[in-house]
Amino acid sequence: MSDERELLRRAVRGDRDAFGALVRPRWDLAWRVALRVVGDPEEAKDVVQAACLDTWRNAARIRPEQGFEAWFLRTVVHRAIDALRRRRARPEETRDEPPEPPRARAGTRGPGAELEARELERLLREATAALSPRRRAVFVLCRVEGWSVERTARVLGMSPSTVRSHLLEARREVSRRLGDLWPGFPAGPGSDR
Repeated sequence: MSDERELLRRAVRGDRDAFGALVRPRWDLAWRVALRVVGDPEEAKDVVQAACLDTWRNAARIRPEQGFEAWFLRTVVHRAIDALRRRRARPEETRDEPPEPPRARAGTRGPGAELEARELERLLREATAALSPRRRAVFVLCRVEGWSVERTARVLGMSPSTVRSHLLEARREVSRRLGDLWPGFPAGPGSDR
């Protein structure tokens, strides 16, 4: 943490190398989160680049005890939500189906299991696309990225109870939507199905 504080102190003074050292280890995570929210690899890259610029310009406002990662990822999520809202305001620009995000290859799974996993992933993308931008961000961070409620709350600037509430509603909506898209999908508890 002290190394991060020193890098942050240097970045505030205009040291681009120090800023790069703070961003580089977090770039892939930031891109994955942006991709899951906006659904398009190029748009996700634009979101992360814009978040980098925002963070660079506002580096002096980052409190060391808050940590660089929380500030940067909050900026990424807010930029992704803004991009999603702008796209929803112009429906003629929406994409039919977002491309699949890159993922690790499954080594021992057979072709049937791989096909089913891809179909479920596609259905999950479609189901999460219907969520509000804020709920989508919470769902992506907690359920897709595996973050704790506390970390998600810190990054999004919400209380943990607000994150839990958004997550509960998002899970209900996704479960309901998956049931509509995939008859026979087992609805979880609290899904109202």
